[in-house]
Amino acid sequence: MVHSLKIDPTHGLASLDCAGRVGLEDVVCAMQEIREHLVTEGPVTRCLCDAIGAEIVFDDDDVQLHLKAGADARLGVKLKCALAVRDSDPERIAAMRRLLESHLGPIAVLPTRQEAIAWLTGDAGFPLDNPCRFRWIPAEQLLLESLRGPITLEDLLAMKESELAAGIVEGGIRGLSDLREARFLFGAAGLRQFVDWCAEHPSHMENSRWSLLVDDPRETSLTMLYQELRPFAKDSEIFSTVEAALAHVGMSPQEWQRHADFFGGSGEQKESGG
Repeated sequence: MVHSLKIDPTHGLASLDCAGRVGLEDVVCAMQEIREHLVTEGPVTRCLCDAIGAEIVFDDDDVQLHLKAGADARLGVKLKCALAVRDSDPERIAAMRRLLESHLGPIAVLPTRQEAIAWLTGDAGFPLDNPCRFRWIPAEQLLLESLRGPITLEDLLAMKESELAAGIVEGGIRGLSDLREARFLFGAAGLRQFVDWCAEHPSHMENSRWSLLVDDPRETSLTMLYQELRPFAKDSEIFSTVEAALAHVGMSPQEWQRHADFFGGSGEQKESGG
């Protein structure tokens, strides 16, 4: 592996660029370099790992053996981390993520360097401090959700906990969740954790009518898996157009426009395929 590490103590950023074939030991050595730089060059709060030009050549079994050998070596500080990677093998990406998390802490996986930098710096055109929002209209028993930008499992759970704190604990409501601008930073394993959490808490999804508005293929597949894992949410349907999503929950275009500020400004009914 060819890699270079730069530490910017002024902005608290460690930047690791990787190229070529990346083995497990290559990543471990790079993490050791970050650890040494933390000692000599001051505090770091964020870490960017750019592996766009790299080929990951280890898998999750290798990482598991590495961790079982007692090789977990966290830095002792919690970093905000992003991995930019274009490897076509999801299992190898998951292995890279697990290895980095064992040393650095939770990490977001994004497909481009630009998106990774935007996620780390907050300059991404959406409110990264609150990417998951909801609006509850009790008189209409209507719950609206807007998810925009990179979404971690923690972001999603925080929104659900806030909904419970707001007293939205009973089923039999109407709900519309706009996921068109969401990019989930977790896969099937994280989704199962979310479903497990929901099973342990009061759910307003049960016996409720929900529209899930989504148009990205990956997010659509995750949403479909969610439906399979939670079959009791039988009135939860996936739509790619605003019109169909509104009709399912009995909302009019005028009601949609009234909440334009919540759904990102114009409230425009953006056309999507399907």
